[in-house]
Order: sequence, then structure tokens, then C-alpha cells
Amino acid sequence: SYSYGNYDRSKHRLSGSWSDGCLVMAEEQPYLQYCLEAEKKILIEYTLRISQEQRAKLAEFATTMRADSEEWFPPIVRYPDVETDDAASLIYQAIGAIFYKFNSNQFKYYFALSTNCVRFVEQALNSMGIEDPDINGIITPGDYIDFFERKLADPNDIEVIGREVLALEEIRNKVKKTKDEKVEVSV
Repeated sequence: SYSYGNYDRSKHRLSGSWSDGCLVMAEEQPYLQYCLEAEKKILIEYTLRISQEQRAKLAEFATTMRADSEEWFPPIVRYPDVETDDAASLIYQAIGAIFYKFNSNQFKYYFALSTNCVRFVEQALNSMGIEDPDINGIITPGDYIDFFERKLADPNDIEVIGREVLALEEIRNKVKKTKDEKVEVSV
């Protein structure tokens, strides 16, 4: 799994909306479990049908990104005697994720309103020739959820072929309960 974000807390500016950009690489299942259990995230996973040629282009994109980066170590590695609770150290400690900082490409700096995790996904998809939602300006996860949902609902679209919502059972129950409460209030 790959993740892109503002993992170096020492470089945060504007409450973390501007920072050095970091690429995180980790084994898929441990990373998903960490996001679900430790961070209590709800993840929406889309399945794309890609050809061998597209798979090769995605691997080339990943190689290019790694070639323009150097490994970065979170505070827990650099300062083992100092107690820390930053996101990078917690992920590293839990699953042994590897972090990289970019040297010169557009992802060298993370900016919440433009060069963010969604922009990284957009570039990965573009590298495979998959159309993007053609969003100008601020790009958000919601833009891509909408884009993928439209493609999933289109019977003529063959790229997006599945969706799965991942969440802990307690979160699913809370979401369901909240939804039920809203229905009751509106009746």
C-alpha cells in the first residue's frame, strides 16, 4: 500500500495544511488493519480492472516516485529515548512502514488544498491512462468518491468494477445507529 501525506510533524505549517510531503509504503493488510483499528477510519476501496500494460505503467510511476525520493525516518527511530505520539512514529512502530521524502517533484511539499493525497492518486491513475474527474482547483476525497461512484453505476464503464466499505464493526454499528437516529428525528 502507498499513502501520501504530511507525516513529518516537525515540518508542519498552517496547522499541518502545509508540510514536507511523505510517501508511506507498507504491506497492504497490516496497513488496512492499522487504519481501521488504531485510527478508527472508514475506508472505501474501489476495484479497478487494469491491463498488464496499465499495471506496468503504474509500476513505472511508483519507480519514478521512489527514484526522486530518499528514505526518511520518523522521530521514534531518530530519537528512540524521546516519547512521541506523531502519526509517522505510530505507524512505523505498529507495522514497520517505510517513509520517503521527495527531492524535487510536485509532491515535495504537501498542501491540503492542492498537492494532497487525492492529487497523488490522480497522478497514479493518469499514469495508467485512466481518465480523471477533470477537477480544477481544490481536489478532495469526496470528488474521487463521486467520480468512482458514477463510473461504478455506469453499465458501459469497464474500469471500476467494485466497491467495498471497510470499517470496524463498532464503527459500522455507530454509523447505522446515527443514521437510524436521523431517520427517527426527521419522521
